[in-house]
Amino acid sequence: MILYYNNGMDKKELTYDYIAGTDIHLWQRKDMFRINTDTAQLARFMKIRKGERVLDVGTNNGALLLAAAADEPSFLCGVDIQEEACELARFNMQEHGITNAEIRCEDFSASTLRGFDVVLCNPPYFQQGHHGEVKVSSRAIARHEVFLQLDVLIANTAKALKENGRFYLVHRSERIPDILQHCHEHRLEVKTMQLMFDEQKEHAVGVLIECRSQYSSAADGDDRYSAEYRSLPHHAPCYVKMREMRAEVSEHGTAGGICRLSLLSSDECA
Repeated sequence: MILYYNNGMDKKELTYDYIAGTDIHLWQRKDMFRINTDTAQLARFMKIRKGERVLDVGTNNGALLLAAAADEPSFLCGVDIQEEACELARFNMQEHGITNAEIRCEDFSASTLRGFDVVLCNPPYFQQGHHGEVKVSSRAIARHEVFLQLDVLIANTAKALKENGRFYLVHRSERIPDILQHCHEHRLEVKTMQLMFDEQKEHAVGVLIECRSQYSSAADGDDRYSAEYRSLPHHAPCYVKMREMRAEVSEHGTAGGICRLSLLSSDECA
């Protein structure tokens, strides 16, 4: 099915697709980043409660916002640096009759958004330089850290979240060490990880992560917190069970699917 719409420049061809495993349909452009298995996995993994404020970073066509809307949040906000993506996300919100959504075309690395219960993100996976010189295009921006690096994403997510807010992220498994490090630096406590496997590969290819904001602004100079409080050694996640799980994860890796790891806080490990 093909529809033409006017995005302020030329008419662009769209296709009508759905998020795998759901009955959510949406319009996508053929020349831009399109929903994939990771989008569907994150949509199933995230938990949204009625009345919550939800932010989707790098919203693209608004797929995750459409999935979140089913749980009746009070407010949806999608941010993307590409105006064409924002136009498409607005179009999809309109097509679904969603009136409590705002789509903002802005650079999240300079974001001042605050007060969200949940932040969602299916970010660019690849660091610049890992695949040679990256030609800046719509697809490249969605796949490579051209405008939004992982550490900046996590730092600004911590600022955007309320205390005890939740951050849901999908990424490549080789970035787990970086993710854990940056989350710890910004007081985001990792609560759950799900490793995603391809039956053709021995090791995990992706990871779904849920974080909880315990001290969301304390590490960033927020004047609501004293210097003394910001200097306190806040609790770090504890991974004492990871070694014992390695054999189980390896077995899952040969068969494909998902392995769920629930992480303990340092208090729970004592």
